Amino acid sequence: MQEVAGMRAALEQRGGAVLRDHMPDQHREFFAQRQQIYLSLLDQAGRPWATLLEGEVGFITSPHPRILAIAALPDVEDPARAGMSNGAPIGVLGIEFATRRRNRLNGEILYAVGAKGFMVQVAQSFGNCPQYIQSRQLAAALTDTDQTYPSAAPERSSLLLAAHVELIDKADTFFIASRSPAPGLARSEGLDMSHRGGLPGFVRVESERRLMFPDYRGNFYFNTLGNLRLDPRCGLLFVDFTTGATLQLIGRGSVLDGPANRKMWPGAERAVAFDVEGAVLTARRSRLRFEFESYAPQLERLARQSIQDA
Repeated sequence: MQEVAGMRAALEQRGGAVLRDHMPDQHREFFAQRQQIYLSLLDQAGRPWATLLEGEVGFITSPHPRILAIAALPDVEDPARAGMSNGAPIGVLGIEFATRRRNRLNGEILYAVGAKGFMVQVAQSFGNCPQYIQSRQLAAALTDTDQTYPSAAPERSSLLLAAHVELIDKADTFFIASRSPAPGLARSEGLDMSHRGGLPGFVRVESERRLMFPDYRGNFYFNTLGNLRLDPRCGLLFVDFTTGATLQLIGRGSVLDGPANRKMWPGAERAVAFDVEGAVLTARRSRLRFEFESYAPQLERLARQSIQDA
């Protein structure tokens, strides 16, 4: 992907400085301040599911630069829970919507059956630019005694239903879990958890089994798209930040470089098609409620460009 974009040589020089085998102190402090964290985990078929975990500030700690400890586990009904075993690969994303900060890492799970949490032994750690992140402020954090919690039972489907389409159509943010062909077998291999942002409607539902979304100009690392070139299995996570509902999708992604695909979204460099194999909708899953503040500056420009083109 970097060769296609003409950025391979430049990124080989930059990559050594950006990609670390440990977390710098500012990343360790960043994760420790989070109430929410996003994960990529493999199910028994080797498919990467995207999911989230939440807790009070302090439920994430870093006792060592190469260790991230998380005092929570995916729910037993979460399809990502199948990936929770000692030595299994994991991808991690921490994001602060109010400041548009995000940091990512991947590595190996350290877990004992019966434990109430787990640790991640870091293999790769790197920061990310704030591009395409919508600004949101935390409005409320629900407690265990709140009547709107716990979450509803997950509703499973093999295709997209009306409730799924409604959530997707209004989404300005989603998360994508991807994998290399052999995660954990080499430092260059692993799971990835990434963020995608756009104006509402940027994810287009083509049918009950396919959706498409744009790839805008980014940092040229191509973590996600590079993975999809080698292994199309991936998972998406949509979050309704006002109700706490989540939609997890599993399927296969393909990178579309043709000019016709780029024209569907002003400013896009290429598109990605996602073929749905399964969906899990969970109402009131997230305890956190966020108030929208503003779109990312890059998206404000895209909105103006779209109006001009029209």
